[in-house]
Amino acid sequence: MKKLFTLALAFAALASCNTVETLESTPAGQIAFDNSFVEIKTREAVDPSITTATIDAFDVWAIMGANTGVVFEGERVSKGEDGVWSYSNLQYWMAPHNYYFFAVAPVDDANITVDASEINPYGIGKISFVNENGSCDLLYTEKEIFSDEAFVNAPQKVSLQFGHLLSKLKFSFTNRFTNENSYIVVKNITITDAPKLGEIALNVNTDIAWQTTAGETTALVFGDVEGAKRLAVGESGDCATQCLTIPADNTRRYNIEFDVELYNGDQLGMTSHKVVKLEGQAFEIGKQYALNADITPDNIADEALKPIEFDVITVNPWVDGDINGKFDWDDEDAPVALATPVVTASVDVNVVTLTWEAVEGAASYTVQVDDDVVEPVSGTTYTFEGDYEVEYTFTVKAIAADAEKNLDSEAAVVKATTEAKPAPQGPVAGDTVTVAKFLEMKDTATEFVLTGKITRVANITYGNFDLTDETGTIYIFGLLTPDGDAQKQWAAAGLRENDTITLKGKYSEYNNSAQIKNAIYVSHVSAPFISASALTVEATATSATIAVKSNVAWKVACDAAWVTSYTQSGENDGTLEIAIEANTTTENRAATFTLTSDNVESTVILTQAAAGATDTKGTYTSEAFMTGGSGNKFYAEKVSVAGTPYNCYKLGTSSVVGDYTTKAVGESGDLTLSFYAVGWNGKTSKLNVYLDGVKVGNTLTLVANSGAANNSPYTITPNDAKDYYSIELTGVTDASKIKFETVSGATRAIIFGVQLY
Repeated sequence: MKKLFTLALAFAALASCNTVETLESTPAGQIAFDNSFVEIKTREAVDPSITTATIDAFDVWAIMGANTGVVFEGERVSKGEDGVWSYSNLQYWMAPHNYYFFAVAPVDDANITVDASEINPYGIGKISFVNENGSCDLLYTEKEIFSDEAFVNAPQKVSLQFGHLLSKLKFSFTNRFTNENSYIVVKNITITDAPKLGEIALNVNTDIAWQTTAGETTALVFGDVEGAKRLAVGESGDCATQCLTIPADNTRRYNIEFDVELYNGDQLGMTSHKVVKLEGQAFEIGKQYALNADITPDNIADEALKPIEFDVITVNPWVDGDINGKFDWDDEDAPVALATPVVTASVDVNVVTLTWEAVEGAASYTVQVDDDVVEPVSGTTYTFEGDYEVEYTFTVKAIAADAEKNLDSEAAVVKATTEAKPAPQGPVAGDTVTVAKFLEMKDTATEFVLTGKITRVANITYGNFDLTDETGTIYIFGLLTPDGDAQKQWAAAGLRENDTITLKGKYSEYNNSAQIKNAIYVSHVSAPFISASALTVEATATSATIAVKSNVAWKVACDAAWVTSYTQSGENDGTLEIAIEANTTTENRAATFTLTSDNVESTVILTQAAAGATDTKGTYTSEAFMTGGSGNKFYAEKVSVAGTPYNCYKLGTSSVVGDYTTKAVGESGDLTLSFYAVGWNGKTSKLNVYLDGVKVGNTLTLVANSGAANNSPYTITPNDAKDYYSIELTGVTDASKIKFETVSGATRAIIFGVQLY
């Protein structure tokens, strides 16, 4: 029966991994772990950990004050080629407040699940982790910043210092035989039952600790020592791979398995498979542990190896003999040097390729470039990539396969000079390229010029839209002024869908989709357009005025007999003056006005309320006082109801409230305000309404709508029972203004179909 050996462990903290502390001693014959690994390391192992140099993205959460003051919700922060960290949904400092930041890396790893539903000033919440094979790292950091007025006026970057939430393990073995002809090979090092599933709560004001799932284990494979190299007496070597593990206390037991081969010179003497138990050792968060073992004659086999002993029985007496006195001094068995390789060098710009015929008796070759390191080569070719227009000297030697039969060859020396750097191919910075060529090059460092039509508008505040030419389409995320120092150039340039725009920018990607981020406006050519906003009037109204926006001459046609007269034509911006009969029916009625030019057409609907109407349900257009206006974090966008677009306002962002104040309503008396309002998809949304600065009615809790997501237009199916609101207003004057405002913690809402009657 095989013995079970106890491992004596040593660990080194990540902050100081060049020293190792021995935790316990071991009796003779056991596989003892000491500090030999660190000082005699001969080969760099594969290290799965993330370092300051290799981290290129992290996700950040942040709250302001209490846990309801959400600032960031898993915002992706990425490092550009210039080393600068950036993110998409910009947030801004406010004073005086305590900010609490929490960040996790790596990103988009299926083994890491972050639950920030219970975030608080102590931490992010919980992180669940699946350790598949010890190759995934897990970083976490916390940062608290107080933003007073001085800080807000001159803010500093949020500097994050990440720490590892896992433990790291590595192995080393040392040959402790005394016979100089004894060599060992250690292979297939594996911890067979490390914890696989773990959860750690970080939002506590106590020491944090991992909780692991019983019965769920994983194998950590460390590979062979030094690529299965034979270790000479006194020589140490480390395993091929380092592995990460979920930390656990000293009550957990681990099984370690590996194979040991013992050689006498070149001959394999024996092979032994070892199963070792590791007990009483805790692995702590953020520490690495060096497990170092000695292989001795007492522990390599199931039982200790028995030495080869000698005893002299007798010595035979001398016998006289004859000798002829002739000696042959020629040594016919002396080794002979291999033939010198015949080397040919060919040059392709800055790449030099050496070739030679195989040399009989050679096991391999060595190549040295100038005075640099000698590299082993198994074949008969060698490729070197150097600088441009430089002469290099190459030295090639053949290495003997049998040292008793052959000596290594003399060195073959050949020189080669690389060629000049070729002129750049294709477009250079500032050139005008097609969309297809821009997408093909994927050049993130060079700025090119593109011209195309604006085909889809996602956000008119910052200028997010599709640019399309005859070869393809690219998404533009943000449009800057011609000097590139400010956003919101969309409105300043008066851009519209179907305009032809010229801009410049660099290739980038977001979520694996191509885009130009913060493109710089150059010029544009306006497409012909006619637009007008729908209008709703009372049943008694006998006239109406609809504002028309256009850059062409236009004509008007109407399909309703109860419209007695209307403006027949106009040019550029103007008004559509309409005369109508009073509505004496019990149904709302609508008239469609068609405005046309030579190559563009637009329709606008005038809705007249039914006689004695008590509500405006089913009316999705907003009155004229809802155009223009002012506020914070409000966005003029579109909703689509049954395929028809209507103007709407989106209020607020994921973490900031929004408000919108109308122009003067132009009506007076005791009136009814009605509108449709929906909450953001999957979120709680709340809305307050004010008349001339005074809140009216209760705070409205809006129903979340699945169509209120992503970018405009938002496809909404209104529910009159849930999404329609009616508020009585008293003392309205012509100069009165109405304000809509969302509430902290329930910040995003969409309103449309605003009517006053």
